[in-house]
Amino acid sequence: MRQLLLAIFIVTMGTTTAFAQTASAPTRDSAVQDQKFYFPARFYSDSAALSEAIPKLAEQVLAVYHDSDKRTFFVKSIPLYLASRNYGRTLDFIDSVRKIDGNNSYGIALRSYSLAKIAEQRQRGSFDEAFRKEYSEAFDQLSFRKKVRAAFVDPSWLKNDSTELAASKEKMRENNKDSIALEDGRALCEHFFKYTFDRKIRPIDVRLDRKSISIHLSCHKECQLGWCGSGTTNR
Repeated sequence: MRQLLLAIFIVTMGTTTAFAQTASAPTRDSAVQDQKFYFPARFYSDSAALSEAIPKLAEQVLAVYHDSDKRTFFVKSIPLYLASRNYGRTLDFIDSVRKIDGNNSYGIALRSYSLAKIAEQRQRGSFDEAFRKEYSEAFDQLSFRKKVRAAFVDPSWLKNDSTELAASKEKMRENNKDSIALEDGRALCEHFFKYTFDRKIRPIDVRLDRKSISIHLSCHKECQLGWCGSGTTNR
C-alpha cells in the first residue's frame, strides 16, 4: 500500500511539473516577436548611414520573420527582399502571390524594378531603359480595365511614403536605443523601400502609363465610333 501511494505521488508530481513547464515556456512565435537587432540610434538622424544599414537589417529580419498566412508572408517579405537587394528572391515571392491570387498582373512595377536591377548589375547605368522595357511589356499584357487602374496615380502617395518613413524614424529616435524589435525593423525597412522606390520609379511609370492609356483610350473611342474593324477604317 505504501509503495502504491509513493508511485501515485511520483506520477502526480511529474505531471504537475510538466504542465508548469509547458505553461511557463515561451512559444516560438513569442520568442520571434521579442527578437531584437543591433541598430544604432544615430542612424535615424543620418540618412546616409540609414541607407547603408537598411539592407543588412532587412536580411536579419528575413532570417526570423514568419506569418502563418502564406499570402501575408509573401507580400510582407517582398519589400524586405527588395530592401536587401535580393531581386531574384523578390521575383520568386511575386510569382508566389500571383499563383495564390490567380492574377498575373500583381506587382508589375515591383517585378519590372527587380528585373531592371538585375540588368543593371550586369551593365551599369542600364536601369531606366531596362525598367521602361520590362514595365511596358508587362503593362501591354493587361486588360483595358487593369491598364486604367494601373495608370491611376495619386500624387499624395509619395507624400504618404515620406510621412510613414518619418514616423518610423521618429518613433525609434524617441526610444533612443541601439536596438530595434522585429516588427519595428520590418516596418522601417518597408517604409524606407516604399519611399525610395516611389521617388525613383513613379516619374518613369507614370509617363509610360499615360502614354499607353492615351493610345488605348483613343483606340477605344475609335472602336465606339466604328473606326476600327477587320483591317480597314471608315474615316
